[in-house]
Amino acid sequence: MSTTRSAVWPTKTNLWFLHQLASCDIHLATGCGPWEVPGPTYQMSAVLACRGIAHHLDDWGPKGGHDWPYWHHQMWEYLGAHF
Repeated sequence: MSTTRSAVWPTKTNLWFLHQLASCDIHLATGCGPWEVPGPTYQMSAVLACRGIAHHLDDWGPKGGHDWPYWHHQMWEYLGAHF
């Protein structure tokens, strides 16, 4: 992650902001299908982990792409767990 991007993240002394993030149910999803670039998602996961913020990182591998069948499958996987 570039210095510029990481500079916008709160420091460990900004406890209010870190508490707000920690109270969220954070899911990051990526894959290596068409048009997928998983690197930034893994970097985001590393930043969250470094700050002790619980999250889920789901790598869909080659099952993904930016098209309706991919989104349809993800919708059932993520929203189906809540409804």
